[in-house]
Amino acid sequence: MILLWFLPLYFLLLCADDSIQDYKTGYHYILISKVGTKNIVWKK
Repeated sequence: MILLWFLPLYFLLLCADDSIQDYKTGYHYILISKVGTKNIVWKK
């Protein structure tokens, strides 16, 4: 039962890892300059 309670938290961290890595490496700024601010919000 405890595993089912922690499962959504695990998936949340699993999906959020990509965005965190983009900010740490600076790739986020490259995406904004290539695509534009409005489009990056709709893509992610």
